[in-house]
Amino acid sequence: MTSQSLRALEATVLFVAFVAATYAFGLYLFPATVEAIRREIPFDYQVMGVLTGGIQAGFMTFSAVAGWLVLRFGGMRVILGSVWLSAVAFAAMAGAGGPVTFGVLLFVMGAISATIWVPMVDVLRDLVPERHRSKAMGAIAAGTSYGLLVNAWLVANLLDGQGWRALWLIAAGLTVALATFGTLRLRRLAGPAGGLPSGAAAQGTLAQRLRALPRGTTVLVLSLMFLNGLASIPYQTFISPYVEAESTMGREAATLAWRVIAVVGMFSGFLFGGLGDRITPRRALVVCFAVMACGFVVTIAGVRLNSVAVLASGAFLFAFVYYAMFGLVAAYIAFFFGAGSAVVFAVGNVLMGLGAVLGNVIGDTLKEATGSFESVYWMFAAGAVASLVISVVLPRRLAAA
Repeated sequence: MTSQSLRALEATVLFVAFVAATYAFGLYLFPATVEAIRREIPFDYQVMGVLTGGIQAGFMTFSAVAGWLVLRFGGMRVILGSVWLSAVAFAAMAGAGGPVTFGVLLFVMGAISATIWVPMVDVLRDLVPERHRSKAMGAIAAGTSYGLLVNAWLVANLLDGQGWRALWLIAAGLTVALATFGTLRLRRLAGPAGGLPSGAAAQGTLAQRLRALPRGTTVLVLSLMFLNGLASIPYQTFISPYVEAESTMGREAATLAWRVIAVVGMFSGFLFGGLGDRITPRRALVVCFAVMACGFVVTIAGVRLNSVAVLASGAFLFAFVYYAMFGLVAAYIAFFFGAGSAVVFAVGNVLMGLGAVLGNVIGDTLKEATGSFESVYWMFAAGAVASLVISVVLPRRLAAA
């Protein structure tokens, strides 16, 4: 293995760990411990909904800001600063005493999830050779799955005995250790520029970057990311009520679907990313959305037929491409937009978050109007087909860096 390959591998492994910590702890540890928190600090489920909504608000707000931060400070500095800030936020959660404090900290953790993810497309463009970039982005996108395993172990083994505050302190300690190691290693990998990708500080203002982008392709990519949020993210929101309310399979089948998604997601990002490296990210996206559309249809068939095996097959198809989708879109943006990739990715993540919110709202509305979640999943399938069409017409040309 060459020194360049070792450098790329080390950066990828560290970024997977960063995503595992900031997403699994930052976005999912609170819902996993919320009942224990409510026993000590009472608040109702309406307040809980507002608090968890703050995570999404933080993500969308700072997805827009992240592009500017990359141009101002360099992608590597933004990533490392975000990991350190995560550790501080987790430690503060351990000492929180009321819903207002929780709300502020959850907003911050949602913001960090954006400032970790958005710069990676620019940094990896410099650290990882193009022939390995889809694999790297797919593995990083699946990092949340690995972090959720740690979450599950902490909740199962320590929550009852040590309490929820101890879990947040453990999360903070693990993240401090990761941030310390990552800072030492990645500063060496980034070199004296400190992670300013391709001389980002000298390549113009945010407005100049936006004006330089190819308009037609930018619109297509941003539309694709919006549809990703609309059609794919809400799949997981509705799967449990869909299975439990409209079949005789019960909660066990819904739980099985979740397990399939979690286990398959751990490996699918890397595996499907490898396909992207072989046939280009654009062609892999075409395959990705074809498989995803099939996954939605098979899920519908599983509920209609009351078949656990068919339902699990639908969940498998969805999970096989879900995390890969995020990595492949990021790899295509780096492939096509070159030095403008961070700006496009930042705006696209805002639109993806808005699409996810709209997908949940439309899903609830369709359920009320039709009396069935099946119409919601047909909407998801239509969104996947639209994404497939966009992927087919995306340009093949590689932008100059």
